[in-house]
Parts: sequence; structure tokens; C-alpha cells
Amino acid sequence: MHFARLFIAEAEAVASVLGLASGVGEIISDECELELPLFEAFVAELVRRHGQSNHPILRSLIVSVAATGSVLVERAGGQLPTGDAEQTAAWAQLRQEHAQSMVR
Repeated sequence: MHFARLFIAEAEAVASVLGLASGVGEIISDECELELPLFEAFVAELVRRHGQSNHPILRSLIVSVAATGSVLVERAGGQLPTGDAEQTAAWAQLRQEHAQSMVR
């Protein structure tokens, strides 16, 4: 399975629809390069919009990109999005679940 290509396609689709820059670059050996400052901002905005939306479909479509993106931000040594304590704990749990399935 080409997980990087699938993630990039999802991230670019979400970025395009929401009018955001994703910071996701080229695929090399099923890995993608990231422009970390742009990618951090992209993930933070997804987390913010997820928290502000009450629409279950929008939240569902955003969560997969935001959770995987949060793992990538963390692994790159970037700044993770913050929120209230409950949101931060929920995202940390989801990030941990995703990280366990992602190859380093």
C-alpha cells in the first residue's frame, strides 16, 4: 500500500477545499517531504476547524488528516496544536494510536 500517496492526496484535497496551503511536498520512496512551518500551520488550522465545527461529516473528513499530520509534526520536532485540556488529551490519544501504525 502506498500510504504516503494516499495521505498526500487527502491532505491536498482538504487544503484545496478549505483554501489552505498544506506544506506537503514531493513523494520519495513512499515518503513525503514537508515544509514544516507551513505544515504545522495547516495541521493547527485543521485541529481548530475540527474543534469549532459541529458537522459530523466535516469533522470525520478532517480528523484523519489532522491525526496523521500531528504525528508527522511531532516526529519532525515541530510545534503541535494546542487547545483546552480535554481537546489536547483527545488529540494526544489519537496521535498515539496513529503513531503506533506509522513506520519511522
